[in-house]
Amino acid sequence: MRRASREVLEGLRQFDSATVFNAVVESLGATQGGREMEGRGGILECYTGPEIRCLLPELGCIVGYAFTAEVTSNDPDSVALPWDSYYESLEKTPGPTIAVIKDVDTRPGRGATFGDNMAAAHKALGAVGAVVDGTVRDLNGIRAVGMPVWGRGLVPGHGVFNLVRTGSPVVVGSLLIHPGALLVADL
Repeated sequence: MRRASREVLEGLRQFDSATVFNAVVESLGATQGGREMEGRGGILECYTGPEIRCLLPELGCIVGYAFTAEVTSNDPDSVALPWDSYYESLEKTPGPTIAVIKDVDTRPGRGATFGDNMAAAHKALGAVGAVVDGTVRDLNGIRAVGMPVWGRGLVPGHGVFNLVRTGSPVVVGSLLIHPGALLVADL
C-alpha cells in the first residue's frame, strides 16, 4: 500500500475535514456544473454520520491509517481472540495509526469499548487516536493520556470485553472503513 509522506500527513492536519472533503471531491472531478455527483458508495459517502462525535475536541485533529478491530463488551459467549496479538500487530504497523473499533455486541454501546487503559496502551504503541463505533468510558483518563477519541457517547462501565476480529473492513458511523485507509478526524 502506498503511504503519504509525513509532510503530506502534517499538511492535512492544517485543514478541517470539510475542506479535505471538498479537495477530494474536486481532485476526483466529482463535480458537474457545480453540483456534487450523487450515488450510494460514491465520494459523498467518504465520511461518518453524525452518530460519531468528537469526545475531546481540545485535543485537535488527527490524520492516520486505520487499524481495525471488532469487539464485544457484554457478550460472554463471543469468540475471544488474544489482546496480545492485537497489540503486537498494532506495534508492527507503520504509523501513524488510528484505532478503528466496532462494537459488535448484541447490545452495542451498552458497555464501553474504549477507556483510559486502552488509550495508554494504544498511545504507547504509536496510535494517534481512536474512532469507536460504540461507547467510551474514563474520558478524564483518556484526556490525561492525550489520546483524541471519537465515539457514540459515554457510559460508566463495561462487561466481558472480547476482541472478536482484527484487520477486517468495519462499518463505523455508516462508513465502510478498510484497514490501512487514510483517515482525517476533527471536530
